[in-house]
Amino acid sequence: MQVKSVAFYRDVMGMTLIDKLEFPDMSFDLYFLTTLPEGETYPHTPGSDEAHRYLWTMKGATLELTHNYGTEKDDAFKYHPGNAEKDGFGHVAFNCNDVYASSARLEEKGIQFKKKPDDGRMKGLAFVYDPDGYWVEIVKRDDKAGIPNEFNLSQTMLRIKDPKVCSNLPKHILARCTASLPAIGAF
Repeated sequence: MQVKSVAFYRDVMGMTLIDKLEFPDMSFDLYFLTTLPEGETYPHTPGSDEAHRYLWTMKGATLELTHNYGTEKDDAFKYHPGNAEKDGFGHVAFNCNDVYASSARLEEKGIQFKKKPDDGRMKGLAFVYDPDGYWVEIVKRDDKAGIPNEFNLSQTMLRIKDPKVCSNLPKHILARCTASLPAIGAF
């Protein structure tokens, strides 16, 4: 099955599908994508034991996409992208060398924009929609970054209620969460 958002992040944003976990009994699949350095070839087949090992031991971050079976056949089905009043999720962001040039290439590919680089008060950054309606921010990377890829996954924005509470999460919760992760052999 071709999942539109997997194709968008792979073919448009330059990410690599590194793993896939299937849960047919629960009617969903998970797709994990990352930005590999330009020219690096990924040697594993998503869904294989080698891909699972790579996913859980890699240095770097992934974008995890969930496909719930049957949603692709329902034209009326829409995900809640998290950008209405009082929503929590904001967007994912990708860095590039030139927001204007990258935005022009995205526009040539027919990608829909939420905000073009010179729209609104914040100049020099853009937002596009992925196929499920989530916002994808396009921001300029530092000139000294030395990243040859047109895009690289850079950050995720979440809205928070209390920054004092959220700043303590890594100290109090992260240690418990990581201690409870299953061993690699469990996958």
